Amino acid sequence: MSPEEKKELLERALEYHKANEFDKAEAIYKQVREACPREFDPWFLSGAMAFQRGGHLDFSIQLLEQAKRINPFSDPCRLFLGMAYADRGRFADAEPLLRRALKTLPQYPEAWENLGRCQLYLTMFDDAVHSFKKAIELKPYEARYHLHLGEALFRSKGVTAAEEHFRISTELDPDMPEAWNNLGLCLIEQPGKIAEGLQAIQKALDISHDNPNFKAAKFLALTRLYRLEEAYEYIQEVTSGFFWRQQEMSSLCCILNYLPEKSREEIFNSHVRYGKSLFSFGMSTWENEPNPDKKLHIGFVSAYFRRHSVAYFLLPLLQLLDKRQFSVYLYFCGEREDSTSDEFKLCSSKWVNISQTPDEEAAQQIKKDSIDILFDLTGHFANNRLSLFGELPAPIQATFLGYPNTTGLSSIKYRFVDEITDPPGSEKFATEQLVRFSPCAWCYDPLVDAPEPQMPQLNTPLTFGSFNNFLKVNRKVLNVWKQILENFPESRLLLKSINFSDPTVREEVTKKIKNSGIELSRVELREFVDNLPDHLRMYSEVDVALDTFPYNGTTTTCEALWMGVPVVTLVGDRHSSRVGLSLLSAVGHPEWAAQNEDEYIQKAVELAKNRNLRIHLRSNLRKEIAESRLCNKQAYASDFCNAVRKLWVQWCTEQTT
Repeated sequence: MSPEEKKELLERALEYHKANEFDKAEAIYKQVREACPREFDPWFLSGAMAFQRGGHLDFSIQLLEQAKRINPFSDPCRLFLGMAYADRGRFADAEPLLRRALKTLPQYPEAWENLGRCQLYLTMFDDAVHSFKKAIELKPYEARYHLHLGEALFRSKGVTAAEEHFRISTELDPDMPEAWNNLGLCLIEQPGKIAEGLQAIQKALDISHDNPNFKAAKFLALTRLYRLEEAYEYIQEVTSGFFWRQQEMSSLCCILNYLPEKSREEIFNSHVRYGKSLFSFGMSTWENEPNPDKKLHIGFVSAYFRRHSVAYFLLPLLQLLDKRQFSVYLYFCGEREDSTSDEFKLCSSKWVNISQTPDEEAAQQIKKDSIDILFDLTGHFANNRLSLFGELPAPIQATFLGYPNTTGLSSIKYRFVDEITDPPGSEKFATEQLVRFSPCAWCYDPLVDAPEPQMPQLNTPLTFGSFNNFLKVNRKVLNVWKQILENFPESRLLLKSINFSDPTVREEVTKKIKNSGIELSRVELREFVDNLPDHLRMYSEVDVALDTFPYNGTTTTCEALWMGVPVVTLVGDRHSSRVGLSLLSAVGHPEWAAQNEDEYIQKAVELAKNRNLRIHLRSNLRKEIAESRLCNKQAYASDFCNAVRKLWVQWCTEQTT
């Protein structure tokens, strides 16, 4: 084909191309490609057209890759190939191409959007913010760009930074459900805006009725308002008869732990039902060397490698693991990293943010890292990645610390607990094998600059207190607390929980307290305090701490004890209602654990009447705890390491027999 003929054909193809007569254009492009296979233009133009017309993504990639082989330095080719890769989900391949192309071709908002999508997926959140802002500069009224910018800001800066752009996206396109849902998720994290957040999420559901993400968001909003019964009825209705609604079924499993009227059997059956809904390969192959003495690669998957109660117990353990025996790999699946995340990174061999990574790809990464034992630390709480464990990325999989119940997954073989939380006989309510690895399943690492314990002022009324999440406070709890208060007409109840500064939340909580028969004048609701020393200092106003049931506190119990405040707990028949006994036993005060409601009331009353004992405890309890098993980090780490090694040796034996 002569140069003149080739030029004429390409010009005619371009005319068809611009007129959207794509089939005619492609016929000519193909003719030129076959005649001149080393010519860049027909490959590139045909590939760009295939991308632009839609529905021909793989063909577009094939053409553009060949064009790039012919001319590796063409930025227009990089641009289109990068966008095509992004649409195919090949974000790691797309990101460098788009970043390079946009240096010389910065005028394409769609390309900036695609670059931002890649960076968001790759957890390059600050870079994603920059890219989406560039797209908005070029096309300021595109709702989708503001939605993406909000998502990137949410990941990098938090809810307040993201809210503005989610609002803008709803204004520009009121029919975009994702914008309403994301706006709602931002609002429910901000006191004073939770009710508005629920309304926004409901708008998303009005537009897209069956979206599981929106349903999970509504469930979360209802729990933020402490409308526990309504949240339960809603999620139960959503999951009724549907085995494939895994996200909602996980939420149902979670909320059942808070409901006192639910039997252990019913709760267990719901978890098993979830496990059956989760596809598992059942078989997998690993290249891990079955050497019982080798240095082990231990992986942890969690949303809580940040400031969170789970982190308070996990971080000291990881810091004390013998680096000669173990390499720690952390796979973060939470929403945002923070300064505590940086501390986790320092004690790990590798940190991977998998919050945007699909299960299959994350599983491949875990296999590539040769993880020998993989731990779940989130259970059925929000942002969990239980489905990832169904991919069987590690030869040994276990759950630990983050969730007070079985996962229901056959792919998770072990659950780390203790003899008190899960005594003999508990096996029938767990799909995992129970590993009672330590006398207490927790080890408390007190705040270094915690204030010194102080007794309440003499002129203040006797004060019972609970700083537990108010989700754990139910009708039975309030009824028992009411009877305790009746023994001391001048006493008061001090409650502190997240979102108490929100007017709608206070209204809901006040209604529950009033319905229980407790005089509102005797109850003080204290707002959440972000500063931990200030939070601990509030215990100087509390004479006796009252634990919740059937879902006991963990961090709150440890903090109260550290501040010299005795804690009364009620022992039940399941893990979540035996945590208090485990903690109190570890510090040498199991006598504060009651076996029934009457005994709970009696113990609280006796402690309240015995001021001399409380004065002694305020001065001496911290020293007792510091010297107790609860704070013996070395022994705890040793117990954990021995249990892990034992499981590994057992697996190695199974491979060689």
